[in-house]
Amino acid sequence: MATKIIEWDISKPPFRIENLEGYRKVLVLVRMDGVPLGLVRMDTPFPSLEAEDLLREIHRRLGEKIRAKIKERRSKPVLSSAKGIEDRPSCPHLPAPSTLPRVSVCICTRNRPEDLRRCLDSLRVQDYPNYEILVIDNDPPTLATKDLVATYPSITYLMEPKRGLDFARNRAIQEAKGEILSYIDDDAVADPRWISSLVKNFLSDPEIMCCTGPNLALEMETEAQELVQALIELRGGLGQGFEKRIYDLNSPVGSCYPCKPIFGVGCNMSFRKKVFDLVGPFDEALDTGAALPGGGDTDMFYRIIRAGYKIAQDPCVLVWHRHRRLYKELRSQLYNSWGRGFMAFLVKSFLTDKPYRRTLLSAILVWYGYQLISCVLGRLRGKYEFPMDLILAEFLGGVVGLGSYFASRKRIAKIKAKRGAKDEVPQFREA
Repeated sequence: MATKIIEWDISKPPFRIENLEGYRKVLVLVRMDGVPLGLVRMDTPFPSLEAEDLLREIHRRLGEKIRAKIKERRSKPVLSSAKGIEDRPSCPHLPAPSTLPRVSVCICTRNRPEDLRRCLDSLRVQDYPNYEILVIDNDPPTLATKDLVATYPSITYLMEPKRGLDFARNRAIQEAKGEILSYIDDDAVADPRWISSLVKNFLSDPEIMCCTGPNLALEMETEAQELVQALIELRGGLGQGFEKRIYDLNSPVGSCYPCKPIFGVGCNMSFRKKVFDLVGPFDEALDTGAALPGGGDTDMFYRIIRAGYKIAQDPCVLVWHRHRRLYKELRSQLYNSWGRGFMAFLVKSFLTDKPYRRTLLSAILVWYGYQLISCVLGRLRGKYEFPMDLILAEFLGGVVGLGSYFASRKRIAKIKAKRGAKDEVPQFREA
């Protein structure tokens, strides 16, 4: 049975939730004045859910946070934005539209026109006045994506012939005209205030070079999608929490920092364009298609922190992502991206960042310890509720990942040599 996903703003009149036939649970994104506060899950034994029952559960789970927000709202005046839209104290207002930075929204895609259409439609209704949309079609097997983009006159279509996500990401850097580059996956939907919310973070502090936000489930209709959500919750949200955070090199986050995947995900990440001059482009040996489909986003976050800059994580910078629908797709993702890709990032960083080798070695050992003790043994003892074949897929991916970066690096060198380009390993640079 599936889970129905809804949004509920407690600052607006409550309503009864209908049409729950076929759903065993609801997952509610709770907002206040548009600002996300958290997720609340409830069983749905009936075809509808009364507003009073849901409100009771919301206040039980998020009551302390709601009271804090009410107190904050009463203590500060409401600000008026340049567009005449009210902004609550938690979302500072933007300056006049004529002074706002240009944002280049970049969608790297390959052969998913239906997903892409939904993503583009969400981007066309953003409340931000100064942005462009680039679609980077990565080694396309058909003209479907090009034909789709042609129906959107204001959107720029680019074809990147070298297959690999980081090739497409770097092509976006070359072509973008904006001061800020925002990456969103083709199977994601942007919140209407996504761009304006991320821009506010960059305007707040010149040392912020990257901004991320929650990557919430667009649908939970299959077993695989339910399992992805369960895994995200088991891992503490994977950097997708609902408290605003600013990370830098001195953030008190515990051991193995900044090697842990806590900063966000590539589905929802934005950068000042100049940061790529400071820390280098995306590493094309990571997130490079079937050869090594993962690690590129984590590597970029790590290099930004190691270079002495800041990453903002803001719950208002929200996208909805269609997670893998099929079980075999989820197993492949855990093996390739979560296991092999993450380990390849750690190995690459160990080789290139000598001052942090001890921390990186600790991160590698901690990862294997967590996988074996917490996941594998925990599952055998009934303390870790996740399918064993998926646990083993991620673990085996991590084992294979020890050698994956070397093989991928050789492949990239050959690809670049054919085009007369020099192959260099992007790595962090001291500020």
